Amino acid sequence: MGSGARLGEYDESITKLNFSETEVDDLDSENEGIETYAGTRLRYSWNYNTYPYDFGEQKWSKNVDIYNTYASAGEENYSSKFTCTLINPTGLASYEEAIREGYLRKDGELQSYYFRVSGNNNNVLLMIDDDVIGAVLEKDTLKSVLSDDSDSCIGGTQSGRTIDGRYKTIYNLQLRDGEYIIAFMIDKVTSKNHYALYTGCPLPIMNTGMFAGTHNGRVNWNGGGLKAETERECPAITISTPSGVNSDLFAISKVWFEDKAPGGSQDLYVSDVTYYYASPSNYSYRILSRSGKTYYDNTPSSGSVAGTYRTKFRVTWGSNLSYVGAYYSANTMMYINYLTPYGMYEGM
Repeated sequence: MGSGARLGEYDESITKLNFSETEVDDLDSENEGIETYAGTRLRYSWNYNTYPYDFGEQKWSKNVDIYNTYASAGEENYSSKFTCTLINPTGLASYEEAIREGYLRKDGELQSYYFRVSGNNNNVLLMIDDDVIGAVLEKDTLKSVLSDDSDSCIGGTQSGRTIDGRYKTIYNLQLRDGEYIIAFMIDKVTSKNHYALYTGCPLPIMNTGMFAGTHNGRVNWNGGGLKAETERECPAITISTPSGVNSDLFAISKVWFEDKAPGGSQDLYVSDVTYYYASPSNYSYRILSRSGKTYYDNTPSSGSVAGTYRTKFRVTWGSNLSYVGAYYSANTMMYINYLTPYGMYEGM
């Protein structure tokens, strides 16, 4: 029988160990649920090898007119530039190349980008300074995707972060298939004139879940010989994701276990202890690597964190052991690193 554990309320902006609910403003509440997740399952191929994005590591270029370094999309009326789509980032440099940024330097200046949505890579993330005005427009009609006259926006979130010393308002939008102009404007130039954008798939944000009671069991010497126990399969733990949210949004990245068993005399009874676990993606047990009192798997099988985790341990009794009452008790705390797409939420 497996015990259950909740992953916690889905909050794509939290990267610490504990889970808490963060408020976000709904940019398009009337359109919630029209196309649940908008094909999110096919949006990415995240796994343990995917590099997570960290807002804190993002560095902005300083006082450089980066905008003019990008190829033109041929939109003379808007001087539009191409954006790019990145499906499976491999490192920090991948994000730096994919995130477009620039500075507005003249009063009333307009800078814009061209973005074509086809299929599942329909994410637009705007990160703008206080005095910058950002907009996403339908290319043919020039209507804002957030206007009452447009149904191009499936949903979105608004939040704020300080990145590389600059406070940014962050708009995350999911768009229907079509062609769009992403525009940045400023009425009067100040020192808060920087913007950035990311298009394609949502940014993978790292989270950590913590679950108690794994590797929870005991083996006994029982006088040795055929009576000695050497292996114990422990009660399984089942992890569920928030109700109504596709479990495929929570991609497993790393699993490790912290040894919580009491030390002391029982450690004198055994010469070796091997810890095993099986993730929801594994039929067979895998041996965990060890570093001190931590047992870990840095390359778990790709898949969702949701499902049943099984654990067991195996002991090798000491060669000169004769104490009839000898035993070994195990108890670990399981931690799971997993990736969530920034800006995805229930109903999108």
